Amino acid sequence: MSPRIKIIIGIGLLSIVASIILFRTRVETDISLFLPRSSTPQEQFLISQFQQGPGAKLLMISLQGADSKILATLSESLSERLKKSKAFYKVINSEEPLDPKTEEFLFSKRFLLSPTIHPDRFSPKELNGFLSNALDRLALSRGFLEKRYLLRDPTGEFLSTLRSWGDAPVLNKKHGVWFSRDGNQAFLVAEIVAEGFNLNRFENAIGEIRNAFDALHSHNEITMILVGPPAFAVASRDSIRTDATRLSLIATCLVIAIIFLFYRSGKVVLISAIPLFCGILTSIAVVVLIFESIHGITLAFGIVILGVAIDYPIHLFSHMKSGEHPTQAMERIWPTMRLGVLTTAFGYISMLFSQFDGLVQLAIFAVCGLATAAGVTRYILPHIMGPQLSLSNTVSLNKLRPFLEKLSHGKIVVYIFLAGSIIFLGLHQEELWENDVAQLSPVPASQLALDKQLREQLNLPNLSYLVVVKGISEQSVLELTELVGNKLQILKDEGAINGFDAVTKYLPSLAKQKQRLNALPEIKQLRENLRIAQTGLPFRKNSFDTFIRDVSEAKNSQLLTYDRLRGTLLETPVNKLFYQQEDFWFSLISFKGIADPDPITRAIKNFPSHEVFILEPRKTSNALINRYRDRALVFFALGCLIIIATLRIALGRRAALTRVLVPVFGAVLVVMAILVAAQVRLSLFHLVALLLVIGLGLDYALFMNRPKVSETDQWNTHHSLIVCNLSTVTVFCVLSFSDTPVLNALGTTVALGAFLCLLFSFIFAPKLNYASENV
Repeated sequence: MSPRIKIIIGIGLLSIVASIILFRTRVETDISLFLPRSSTPQEQFLISQFQQGPGAKLLMISLQGADSKILATLSESLSERLKKSKAFYKVINSEEPLDPKTEEFLFSKRFLLSPTIHPDRFSPKELNGFLSNALDRLALSRGFLEKRYLLRDPTGEFLSTLRSWGDAPVLNKKHGVWFSRDGNQAFLVAEIVAEGFNLNRFENAIGEIRNAFDALHSHNEITMILVGPPAFAVASRDSIRTDATRLSLIATCLVIAIIFLFYRSGKVVLISAIPLFCGILTSIAVVVLIFESIHGITLAFGIVILGVAIDYPIHLFSHMKSGEHPTQAMERIWPTMRLGVLTTAFGYISMLFSQFDGLVQLAIFAVCGLATAAGVTRYILPHIMGPQLSLSNTVSLNKLRPFLEKLSHGKIVVYIFLAGSIIFLGLHQEELWENDVAQLSPVPASQLALDKQLREQLNLPNLSYLVVVKGISEQSVLELTELVGNKLQILKDEGAINGFDAVTKYLPSLAKQKQRLNALPEIKQLRENLRIAQTGLPFRKNSFDTFIRDVSEAKNSQLLTYDRLRGTLLETPVNKLFYQQEDFWFSLISFKGIADPDPITRAIKNFPSHEVFILEPRKTSNALINRYRDRALVFFALGCLIIIATLRIALGRRAALTRVLVPVFGAVLVVMAILVAAQVRLSLFHLVALLLVIGLGLDYALFMNRPKVSETDQWNTHHSLIVCNLSTVTVFCVLSFSDTPVLNALGTTVALGAFLCLLFSFIFAPKLNYASENV
């Protein structure tokens, strides 16, 4: 095939790729793609909570920096403006008032909601006691609601209902809106409309809040603080994006400078970017075709990983001899380059079997990109360069020859380091891996502390410890929650827990509601009981006719369901503790204060574990991520075994295999030991980085062990490897200065690993009997 045909085919394929990207690319931001698949009920619920739970879309807004009246006015204005936006389910800045319509609704449903209803409650004796106590309180001018509803509700079911909800702390209020206890901050809570954990929706909603704040406040000293999962997720993404963009720009400029410095040609700089550019475009197109979209994290970190593809054209440039056509140089180095690409790809292919869909995307992106970059370098680049491209000004590294030749005497030092690293890692196994996911969070500790403080002051459910009830229907979950609640009530009565909050306080099951209605006496019996109870008391004969009528109507009233509570005062507390997700209903039971898990565990042990379980989100998330890490380690090891088997077949000689593998895996061990010694615990991010180190190391070691090369060719190899390594170490050294854990881990690990891989490859390089110059 002629060079012109190859270039035309390449341009045609690139055009197809570009068309796919242009018309089909959709960048996803739903972080759930990078969450592992769950197995236990606790893990399944944790993932569902993270993706779609009520708390996952809750924003807490703090206004401060001015007089309380000004802050209250701003809070009201901001609330009213945001309520008109379609970006929010709800925006509240105080308890929703007991308006006449809601009050009448709750009063009419008091016989369904009151926890104190039982058959004996309407006996003559009990009724006489209620009426006598009511008269005593009336004489003392106490009990506004009792006076108002005495004749319609002599047993006080409405007040019993309100009291059962009132054991939660009353939020601090000033000027009719929520304030902090010190009166310096006004609070609002907003719930964002979003399907899943959608960062774009979150960003748009936060943008609306900021725009409304800027338009409404006229005091420059007033500040607004946003906390909560949506705010943290958007801020983290923006931080990573800004950090990655800034550092990548710096790294790109440095790499351009390095290539120009060594090859003294602007044309070489431009040509070296072609394989990388084609690799990135092809990877995006393939991922989009397979997944119908590409995640922003895949795109960002895939491009970082593909940055090593710049090594392929550098190998070509450095191995070109004076007056030689690039295709001749490519023919000499291609077998080694091909083996390096193949073994590197095997490392990433192991991630295809992971339980992270995001890592599967990343693996496909890396493998396709590396293969494309190598293919473009092999079949297209030599013909683009042509024989007229002069590399005569290439900077020589001959002064380094004495130093490089002496490195071969350092094998014993490397073996000592390897032995020391293995022993050190063995002694520090417990300190090797980061088992606390919170330590990997990019959210500043100050923001997390503020989030905790606001949750406490707003009396939002404490999600650090929960009992979760799961079922396939609304009523089955409510009934099971009531049974669990009975067990927990015993613990509360015994003083084992301070208290708990369950949805069934606000929405009893239909069975419980029917039970309460059945406890109401027949109307004829009720009249007789009231007649007896009134004896000796100053009530008129027909004083309680309205009460009797209410009881009669209640017996035939419509029962309460989740849908019938919409738009009422009960909707907010119910939504905090009860919701439907896909085919399941979930009920959360939260606890007040610090709850000892042991008695709670014993209390629920007889319930089916897949229906009732304790959830400690931090503990569960740690177990989930660490279990996945252990699984990823297995596939990491499998990938290494495949690489070793491939090299054994390709290299044949055991000595050559040793010279390739010892520098690579030795560097990995030393890097791990250095990180642990520096008190850096390894994470999944480091594992992905070590895959990249292995890929780089194999490239270096294979080129150092090329058989039957001339002395000139060998020194050209040294030249290409030093330029490649300098470029790689520069890029990842820059990334290591990032404050973002994932970027820092990637940068530090790869920079250190790449340098050690090259150093060890030089040390273990064979002493060659050079072939003649025309080989």
